[in-house]
Amino acid sequence: MLMFVLRVAWRYLLAKSQKTVVNRINLLAIILMALVSMSLFVVLSAFEGLRDFGLSLNNFFYSQYTIHPEQGKYLRINSLTLDEIENSPIIDKLTVEVEEKVFLNYDQKNQVAYIKGIASDYAQVIAVDSIMVLGKWPLQNDEQVILGYNLATSLGTGFNSDNPELRIMAPSTPTKLEFVPRGFMSKLVEVVGLYQISQDLDSRYIITSLSTARSLLGLDSQTYSKVLLKVTPGISKSQLEIELNNIVNFPFVIKSKSEQNPALYKMLNNENIAIYFIFTLIMIIAIFNVVGSLIMMILDKKEQTRILLVMGVSPFQMRKIYFSLGIMICLAGAVIGVFFGVIITLIQYYSPFLTVPGTALYYPVIFTFNNLFTVLLIVVILGTISSYWATLGVAKGLSNKR
Repeated sequence: MLMFVLRVAWRYLLAKSQKTVVNRINLLAIILMALVSMSLFVVLSAFEGLRDFGLSLNNFFYSQYTIHPEQGKYLRINSLTLDEIENSPIIDKLTVEVEEKVFLNYDQKNQVAYIKGIASDYAQVIAVDSIMVLGKWPLQNDEQVILGYNLATSLGTGFNSDNPELRIMAPSTPTKLEFVPRGFMSKLVEVVGLYQISQDLDSRYIITSLSTARSLLGLDSQTYSKVLLKVTPGISKSQLEIELNNIVNFPFVIKSKSEQNPALYKMLNNENIAIYFIFTLIMIIAIFNVVGSLIMMILDKKEQTRILLVMGVSPFQMRKIYFSLGIMICLAGAVIGVFFGVIITLIQYYSPFLTVPGTALYYPVIFTFNNLFTVLLIVVILGTISSYWATLGVAKGLSNKR
C-alpha cells in the first residue's frame, strides 16, 4: 500500500492541472525551495572556505598543543627535560618561545606590542617562514627583528636599515640583579623583514631571537613562556597529558589550538549558528509556499479524490498521499537547488570568479558532503512538519463526506 501511496503522489506531482494558476503555484513553490536550498548550500560552502582560510592563518602563530605554566608567566625547564619530551614517541617536534609585552619607539613614534623570542628550530613547528612578505628567514644575528606589516606601517619604520634605529623597551624582571634605570631594559635593533597574516596579528607581534628576548627581559637560559608541540597524528589531549605527567615534575597546563585562541573559534562557531538560523528562517518562509501549493492541490484534485474513495482508498490513505506530495515538492526543490549549488561551488573552487569586495582575493569555498546532507535534512524536517500541518484535516474532512 505504501508503493500505491507514493505512486499516486508522484503522479500528482508530475500531472498538469487544467487550472493554470495551480501549475504556476506548484512551479513557484519548487523554484523557491530550489533557490533557498542553493543559497544555503553556497553560503555554507563559502563559510567553510572562510573558516578554513582563517584557521590556516591562525596556524602561523599557534601550534597543535602548548605547555603553559600553571601559575605565573614563565616555565622553568632544563634542556634534559626538553630532550626527554622531544624523544617521546608521541612527539614529532617541539620548540620554545618567550613572549612579553614591550614598548617600541621609532622616529618619535611609540607603539605597544608583544615581543616573541623564538628558537632557531621554530619554523619546524610553526610555518613562520611562509608568512614573510619582505626580507628572508631566518634571522642572521641577535640584533635583528621582524615586524608585522601593520605594526611597521604605524611606526613608519624602515626596512633593512644600516643603522638600528628601532628601540625596544621592556620592564626588567626581579631576577635581574644589575641596576636598571627606571626599571626598564632597552635595546636598539634592525628591522630586517616584515610578515603579514591578519590585521590583528600584524599589529601585535615583533619577532626576534630567543637570546635577544631573554637579554631584554633579564631571563636565564632555562626560562620560557611556553613550549610548543607538534604531535603525531591521532594523539588526543588526554593522551598527551598522561605522557607529559610521566616526564615533567612541575605543574603545567596543556592548551590545544582552539584553547590558545578561544575568541576566534567562538566567533566562527557563533557565525555558523547564525547562518543556519537566518537561512532556516528564510526556508520556513519558502515552506509557506509549499503549504499553499499543497492546499491548492487538495482543492484541485477533488474529483480524483472522490474516485479513489469509491475505489476503496481510505481517507487516512488519501491524507498520506497528500502528505507524501508535500514532501516530494520540498525534496524536488531541494535536490534541484543543491545540484546547482554544487555546480557553483565547484566552479568557484576550480575556476574562481567571485572576489572579496575591495580586494583581489577570491572567495574561498570548500565542498563537503556534510553541508549537502545538512541542507537536505533541514528541508526534510521542515517539509515533514509543513506537510503534516497542511494535511491535518484531510482525513477527517473526507470521512465526514462519506
